Amino acid sequence: MEASIQKFLSNPTISKALTILIGVTVIWLLIKAIQKYLFSKIKDNDNLYRSKKFSNFIGYFLTIVLFSVVFKNKLGELSVAMGIAGTGIASATFNFSGSLPAGD
Repeated sequence: MEASIQKFLSNPTISKALTILIGVTVIWLLIKAIQKYLFSKIKDNDNLYRSKKFSNFIGYFLTIVLFSVVFKNKLGELSVAMGIAGTGIASATFNFSGSLPAGD
């Protein structure tokens, strides 16, 4: 049983997926705990709203950092794919806008 679990966890895709799952869970549990315990002391609704938005932004930022650290060897391929996709979208938009009739 232990050998099969070790073999399962030695798969790099499985280990990265578990790392992401655990990391994202920890990040968002911390963000929600901060929002619950620290933000309960903020009385002004405007400041409370801004504080929650900022903490959510920090959570998203940390999640993106976690993904980039875990998949750091694949970031070069990702940037090439994003560049090709961006070029395709720009070309399609240019061709579509050129086919529209001109307004008076």
